[in-house]
Amino acid sequence: MHLSFGRKAFVAALATTTLMVAGCATETRYRPATGQGFSRTGYSDRQIEPNRFLVNFQGNSVTSRDTVERYLFFRAAELTLQNGYDYFVMADRDTDRQTRTYSTGFGGGYGGFGGGGFGYGGFGGYWG
Repeated sequence: MHLSFGRKAFVAALATTTLMVAGCATETRYRPATGQGFSRTGYSDRQIEPNRFLVNFQGNSVTSRDTVERYLFFRAAELTLQNGYDYFVMADRDTDRQTRTYSTGFGGGYGGFGGGGFGYGGFGGYWG
């Protein structure tokens, strides 16, 4: 089979695009939240009472619920130790999937996370 230059260029472009898209389809890493709006991913927390924190984690569309829950527990454990406590107790747990779709005007709509896409909320816990 003999491929012309144009066909070779097309195959090369298709392979490159496939690799680029596949590289983007990975779970959100454990890290402080970055980005804004629809592209915000990672953990965030804030103190809501003297010994109580609200912890959130937002992942992308390929981040599993199990991963989100593990990251929430890990961040709660970090905060517990940073504040000199021995244990934490979850006061509330909301890890339901939240889905939104938005479009860019090019190629139709797609799912994201954080503000737009699949994700799970955080939980409030208290330390003592």
